[in-house]
Amino acid sequence: MFKCHNGLIAIVACLLLVTSCQVDYDKALPQEKYFFDLKAFFQGEKQRLKQIPAFVKTTTINQQSETHELDNLSLDEELQIFENSDINRVSWLDKYEVDSLLTDGTLTSIHYKALTPKLKTQDIQIRYDNQQVSEIQIQNFSSSNILSASQKLIYRPASGYSIQSLQKMLLSEEKEIMVEVEFRR
Repeated sequence: MFKCHNGLIAIVACLLLVTSCQVDYDKALPQEKYFFDLKAFFQGEKQRLKQIPAFVKTTTINQQSETHELDNLSLDEELQIFENSDINRVSWLDKYEVDSLLTDGTLTSIHYKALTPKLKTQDIQIRYDNQQVSEIQIQNFSSSNILSASQKLIYRPASGYSIQSLQKMLLSEEKEIMVEVEFRR
């Protein structure tokens, strides 16, 4: 009976040793950012926008508008579309043309343009004022046999954002959706 316990203890000790030696490669390797980090930028904006006292949100669907003044906004949901446009993937490193503009040695804009129409995010323009992001414009496009959709996203940290979507489904009318949010101070 004593031998069985020693064997069981040895097996448990070996299992603990083996499982504790596994490497979590996702944590071990740093995530390198090749392009402007939209996800990190908007994570920071979500924290900053919690200090905004009110928002004015206008939603327009096919030219029918509705406006509401809101004390708070579900920022995770609202800004997700911007975060989903992030292009930081190793496999996309050679899929975008990058152009930067410097004025008097200071970065004033960055422009990313997709080199293939197969990528959802086709265009990102980031403008700077006094070394701070003043505007981000994003063009997204996706298409399948039954649906084509384009989005124009504009984000201005000082004032608000807009999301314009055009959707066309097979055998139906084009649908235009516009969401505009103004930050109230």
